[in-house]
Amino acid sequence: MKEKIQILNVLKYDNDKGKGTRISFYLMNDKAIANNKSYKGFTTNDCFYYDDTTVFDKIPVEIIGKTVDCTLKAIQSVRDPMKSISKIETIYFNGNTIRLLQSE
Repeated sequence: MKEKIQILNVLKYDNDKGKGTRISFYLMNDKAIANNKSYKGFTTNDCFYYDDTTVFDKIPVEIIGKTVDCTLKAIQSVRDPMKSISKIETIYFNGNTIRLLQSE
């Protein structure tokens, strides 16, 4: 599924609970803007790439805060195999293609 997103930050972690990469982003479309009695604006979404710190190195700082095109892929949740979650599979920016998920 293609979407426009804005990446807020990318975090590489390695601690006693595990290692990986977290990408925080906004979906950049009209449906993503909340406007209710207690919240206005975009909701932050997080994508976790467990056991993969290479994702951190693939994302250049130049795309942080910019609207980019991406494809999202539904995959089985690591924490709950009965659920599926969406992860950023590929980012398209200035003619470049950045693949984040390993080929299956």
